[in-house]
This record gives sequence, C-alpha cells and structure tokens, in this order.
Amino acid sequence: MDIQIGNVASLNWLWIVVATIGVLAISVVARKRALTRFATGNLIHRIVAKNGSRRHLIKSVLASIALVALVLALVDLRWGKVWREVPQRGIEVVFVLDVSRSMLAEDATPNRLSRAKQQITDMVDAMAGDRVGLVAFAGDARQMVPLTSHHHDFKKTLAEVGPHNITVGGSRLGDALEVAGNAFLDQTGEHQAIVVFTDGEDQESEPVKIAKLLHDQRDIRVFTIGLGDMDQGARIPDQHSARSFVEYHGEQVWSKLNGTTLEQVALKGGGAYIPAGTKQVAMDQVYHRYMEQVQAEEFETARINSYVPRFQWFVALGLLVLLIDTLLPTKIGSPVSSRGASRFLSKTVASACVAILVLGPQIAWAEAPETLVRKGNEAMRSGNVQNALDAYQAAAEVSPDSPELLYNQAVAQYRMGQNEAARNLFTQTIATGDKALSAKARYNLGNCDYAEAVQIAQQDKQAAIERLQSAINHYRGSLTENNNDTDARANAQLAQMLIDQLQQDQQQDQQQDQQQDQQQDQQQDQQQDQQQDQQQDQQQDQQQDQQQDQQQDQQQDQQQDQKQPASGKPGEMSQEQSQEDQPSGVPEFGNTSPASEDEAQSITKEEAQKLLQAVRDRELLRRLENQQKATRSYVPVDRDW
Repeated sequence: MDIQIGNVASLNWLWIVVATIGVLAISVVARKRALTRFATGNLIHRIVAKNGSRRHLIKSVLASIALVALVLALVDLRWGKVWREVPQRGIEVVFVLDVSRSMLAEDATPNRLSRAKQQITDMVDAMAGDRVGLVAFAGDARQMVPLTSHHHDFKKTLAEVGPHNITVGGSRLGDALEVAGNAFLDQTGEHQAIVVFTDGEDQESEPVKIAKLLHDQRDIRVFTIGLGDMDQGARIPDQHSARSFVEYHGEQVWSKLNGTTLEQVALKGGGAYIPAGTKQVAMDQVYHRYMEQVQAEEFETARINSYVPRFQWFVALGLLVLLIDTLLPTKIGSPVSSRGASRFLSKTVASACVAILVLGPQIAWAEAPETLVRKGNEAMRSGNVQNALDAYQAAAEVSPDSPELLYNQAVAQYRMGQNEAARNLFTQTIATGDKALSAKARYNLGNCDYAEAVQIAQQDKQAAIERLQSAINHYRGSLTENNNDTDARANAQLAQMLIDQLQQDQQQDQQQDQQQDQQQDQQQDQQQDQQQDQQQDQQQDQQQDQQQDQQQDQQQDQQQDQKQPASGKPGEMSQEQSQEDQPSGVPEFGNTSPASEDEAQSITKEEAQKLLQAVRDRELLRRLENQQKATRSYVPVDRDW
C-alpha cells in the first residue's frame, strides 16, 4: 500500500512517547520498591489485591497506545488517492494596443508606443490570477496573444509588437474592438473588459458604436487610455521614405490626442477614460480603482489527484484508549504509595497528551504539504514567484513523487525565466502518467519553446523556426490529451503564423543577398567596361598622335625636297629622285596602315558615352525596383498614420 507522510517533522514527537514509556516503566519499578519497603513476603499479597499489578500494567499500556496514536495523527499518514478541485478566480482583460505610425510621435518619452507598452506591463504586474490577451491594430487589427494566465509569455510578446506587425497603414479603432470582443472565450459575462491604449486617431471605423454594442449585448466593459499631447501634438517620424517626418499634401502632419473620441468610447462601453497624455501614470492604481470593479469569475477549476488524510482515525483511537484508561477502577484500600504512583502516572500521561495536542498542531499543520502548496499558490497569485517556488520545494521534500508538486515547481521556474529547469520538471510531470497534468505540461513545454524562439528570432531565424515547430508538436500533444484546450489551439496557430513570417523574412534576406551579389557583379562589370573604354580611348589618342606626327614629318620632308636644288642637268632627274619615284609596291609611310585598321574597328567617343549612359540608366532602374520590393509589404492609404 502506498503511504504518504504528510508531516515528517512530527515524527520527532515519538521521543515524547519513548520518554513517557520510560517514565511509566520507572513508576512500575518505584511501585514495587515502595511495596517492598512497606511489607515483605506473604504480607504483600495480603495487602495488595491480586489483580492490582495487572491493572497498573494495563493502564501503562493504554497510556502508551494513546500517546502513539496522537503522534501518528500529527504525522498525518495518508493513503489512497482522490481527485480534488482547486478553484480559480479572476477577470479576463484584452489589451488593445495602437501600433500605427502616429504612435511613434515623441511627445511622450521615448514615444507613445513605448510608453503604452510600459503602462500595459505595469498593469499586468498588478493583476493576480487574471487572464490577459493582446490585440494590435493600425489600418487592420490582429490578435497577438490569446487569453492566457501566463503573464510572462504575454509580456515577452508585448515587447516585440510594433508597426511591422500590421502591414496596412491608417488607424481603425472600431475594427480592433471587434477583434478584441471575439477574443473572449465566453460570449457573455460581466468578468470581461477591454483596455485600449491609443492616441485616439480613427478613420471612420465607428468605435463608439461598436463599444456600445459590446457593452449592451455582451456586458463587456471598455476602458480607454489616451496618449499624446492634446494641444500642440507632435510630428510623426517617417520610416518609409527619405523625409524626416510624415507629410500630407506637402505639409508635415502634427498628431494630437483625440480625447473626445476616447471619452465617448469609454462612456458608451461602460468603462472609464484615463487621459494619460504625456505624463507618467501609476497603472497599478488605475487597476485597483477601475479594473477591480469588474466582477470576478470562477474560471475552470484545476483537478489535483491527492492522497486522503487519515489522521482522524488515529485521533479517535487515542481518545478511545484514554477514555478506557479513565474508566478503569482503582483498588480501594490500596497503599498510599500505590495511589501516589497512580496519580503520578496519570499526571505524566496527561502532561504528554496536552503537550502533543497543543504544541503538535502548530508544527504539524504549518508544515503540511497542503498548507505549503496553498501558501505557494497565494504567493504565485500575488506575483512573488520566488516565495512560491520555495513553498513548492519544501512540500516536495515531503512528497517527492507528487505530480502536482512537480508541475507547480515547473510553472514557478518558467515564470522566473528558468526555461531549462522548467523544461526538465515538465518532462518529469509527463512521465508520472497523470493525464490531466500531462496535457498542461505539454502545453507549457510548447510555451518554453515559443519563448525561446521569440528571443532568438532576430539572430538565428532557422533555429527559431525549429523551436516553433517543436512548440507546435507540444501543443498538438496537449490537444491529444485535452481536445478542449483552446489556449493550446490558439498558441499553435500563433506559432505557425510566426513560422510563416520568419520564412518570408528568410526569403527576403536571400533576395537581398542575391541582389547585393548581382549589384557587386554589375559594379565589377562596369569597372571592367570603364577600364576597357579608357584603354581604347588611350589607344585612339596614341594613334591620333602618331598620325599627326607622321603627317607633320611627311609634310616637312616634302617641303625640304621642294626647296632642295637639282644637281644634274636641266630636265634630268637625279638618281635618288628616280629611285624614289619608282614604284616599289610598298607605301611610302608604312606605319599608317595599322592606324587605319584600328580606326575601322574602334568606336567613337560619342558612342562610348551613350553606352555608359545606358548602363547608368539600367542601374538606376534596378535601384528603384529594390526600393519598391523593400516597401511592398507596407500597404499605404490616403491618411496612413
């Protein structure tokens, strides 16, 4: 039979039992000595009843049994298991975050978007036991985090959200409210709330109307937090062009807080409007003042398979034995020493019982596993994860094989960011064979992989994709054991969406690398062409210089020949002239022939300039195409801020 000791520390009370038994033994010996001093021989048997010694021995044994039973009750022996329901209570909150370009305005430090993220984080830190979700919106809306009680995962995803998550420009708050309303698991309930963080910019999406419908038809309360300067406003940094700030019809756009719209949304949505503006706001106070007004709901209970306490049996046994001991008669006419010994025995047993019953529970129940688990759960709900982990580990020392304690320790390690330790504990939980906890452990293993993928996505996309695929496998394993786990199904979809996005980023990186390689090849080709053109130009210049020199030499020779007087008779030619005039079949200036051949094969300077201009035009077209590819994922609208 599998027996669990609920309170090992109470075993120390057995020393009191041993000491009491020793005292009882001493009292028996003392009684015999007293009788011996009082009388000897046959006189003792005449004075003392025959069954007096036996009665005293029985009372001693009964006292010992009572003490042992009381100690075993404090040790809290348990055997047999039953399923117990642990209630969970809280509210569901979907945060709606504006990630449009106007949220990059820097009238709030460092900008409106960063300020909104910090305020959401501060509010989540003040929430204990509540479920939170996240919707991001600009010209379109997208659910980034489904409702979950794992605040650590929520804050990690929140830190990565930005304008790049929504590819459609603009700002449509009404669409975001619709997506947030559909994010709740229950379609009706007063335990649901939407908290909007925005500067109030909207493009005819009717947010007031939608907020009223959510509150009237589904009892969802809508709270709005306004960010930005209401009077002067701020310019919007432009990240999609070479301009410093966003322009509209040639003029820079100044974005201001539209508090009127946000106030109407909160009024019709049954919530409250908090004009944060550019100031720092204590979001924990906002939560306690407004969000605690939302009626809490009993969430689905957690089922725990725990041992059945049996201490009541030992308490009943001890009390019964003490009652029997009390009812046993004492021999009238017994010697004084015998009555004194009996009174001493009764006082000793009574003192031991009082010590065990009074002091024992203070130690026993304070260190019982259930008490430690309860304290750990309370610390977890209050956000003190380290104290919760200490309580779980202390309880695990008493019950090292408890699946519940393995799982609780894993959750605490995970929330502290110790993913590797959490992974090992979740794996041990699965190995216990507890189906309900195994489904939750697989779900959280998926969360571990998902969190690691988000952390390394920027440095190593392929490793992040592999982690996400592992996360999807864990989520599917959780769904195999619990098909009704909507969180696992939603997280699997989010992981697949992130895989698709990372694969697209990989393709874009590959295309950019190819384009860079092509540009480098083109630059090398252009440099080679330029060098060839320069060489051709130099050769042409050299040939032209040679031709000019030859022509000048030829003209000088002809002029000299014409000026030279004839040495023979009139009408006769000299021998040299006759030899020179005789045709030899060889041109007079033999080095002019190659120059004429090069002129026929080369191109003119005008043609070379046209060719270079054509190359430059093609390069300009390539650059324009690359810019278009870089910005093709962004879908602008008329007013895309």
